[in-house]
Amino acid sequence: EASIYGANSNGICITGGAQILGLTNHDGTNNTDDGIRLDSCNSCSIIGNRFANLQYAISLNGTTYSTIQGNVISAAATGEDAQDPDLAEAIRLFGNSTFNTVGNNTIRGLSASVKYTKGIVLASGSDNCKLIGNIIDGTTVTTQVDDSASGTQQVGSAGGATGTDYND
Repeated sequence: EASIYGANSNGICITGGAQILGLTNHDGTNNTDDGIRLDSCNSCSIIGNRFANLQYAISLNGTTYSTIQGNVISAAATGEDAQDPDLAEAIRLFGNSTFNTVGNNTIRGLSASVKYTKGIVLASGSDNCKLIGNIIDGTTVTTQVDDSASGTQQVGSAGGATGTDYND
């Protein structure tokens, strides 16, 4: 399930400060909790939004020539009796999502024990993408970038104050 879902479309723009909060990702039903998911779309923009407590904040499946930029993806405690969120992959590109740009995003989990398993995922076939200037907290994200694609360009992205530069 996705809070915002688009399929087979061109030019979708989600910009200007949408705030998406995951509420159901820890209920034990093995659901996928997507903030924004675009399937088979082209030339889309996801810019300047905030995401919290989502298994998958942004998912591109078979989506090309799109931009994910300036978003803040994080986790937060939501109350005294609240369960910790299940965090998986903050940004994931799969299903041959090619020629996309992921830039200037900030990704952090809740704590050293409540982490995103992966910050940015480029699955096999999601080729010729650019990763530019992303900040991924190495303390709260287990694997900063999981790149199984080819032709990826990584420029100026770092693991945050306590992480490492994943360009090394």
